[in-house]
Amino acid sequence: MELDPAFEPPSPLWALLGAGGDALGPLGVDLIAHGPGAVVAGPSRSGRSSALLTAARSLLAAGTPWWWSPRGAARCATWPGSRACSRC
Repeated sequence: MELDPAFEPPSPLWALLGAGGDALGPLGVDLIAHGPGAVVAGPSRSGRSSALLTAARSLLAAGTPWWWSPRGAARCATWPGSRACSRC
């Protein structure tokens, strides 16, 4: 089973969170339709950080600028188009 290579996000602010469902399709949140923000919650070691990093990478790939707090800066400091918040 493979992900659908022809998938087109419904908006420029659609953020991929992962893959799932019976068809192994892309799962995400549309920050235009359901925003302006989203909450990723779950118990320890449930994949919250992985979901947030996946969302950030998908937004960057779509050309959407974003910022992070210093706590997460080490994981994505080298990503083009991203900026760190120095006063958080």
